[in-house]
Amino acid sequence: GSNIRIFITKFVLSIGSFNLVVLICLINSFRFSLSLIFIFNAYYYMNLKNKILGAITFFFIASQFLSPKKNQNGFYATDQFFFDAKPPKDVQKILKESCFDCHSDQTEYPWYNSITPINYWLNSHINGGKKHFDVSKWSTYSANRKAHKLEELVEEVNEGKMPLSSYTWTHQNAVLDQNEINVVVDWAHKQIIEYNLTNISPQD
Repeated sequence: GSNIRIFITKFVLSIGSFNLVVLICLINSFRFSLSLIFIFNAYYYMNLKNKILGAITFFFIASQFLSPKKNQNGFYATDQFFFDAKPPKDVQKILKESCFDCHSDQTEYPWYNSITPINYWLNSHINGGKKHFDVSKWSTYSANRKAHKLEELVEEVNEGKMPLSSYTWTHQNAVLDQNEINVVVDWAHKQIIEYNLTNISPQD
């Protein structure tokens, strides 16, 4: 044992500290190369099922670095909508909780939005919702179009088509009871009348 220690000590002193560092790096590099060979060798001899599972796992992990642009452009446009459409406070609350995530420029995302591909699925829902009814564009609509959009809102809410069941499944507070439906519909009807009146030209 002592002879071996003496031999190692003399060997280290003879090659110098710099060369020792180089030697250690070479050994580590060799060990790393062996590790890669082992991994690729193991993958080569994996059965087809394990290869497929491995590929799926790899692509799932890699996909987590991808995500669509978030629909979070602030509350300015929704504030403009409130100013123009004049919903009372209780209706504002209902719209925020049940409508604005998919029908405005400001979405409050759930925690699972950070998971791909769920975030792309949510993004498609938001884009689809904004295509049909987008309060962020309200200031660009004519009075006639505003009235038409509110008529669509009344129809969808009365028939229980909105909010979507796929949304309320994870947002229980967005489910509308009959009293909330009545409140929203009453407000919408009043605004429809007001918007229609602005389209009537004054008679001489």
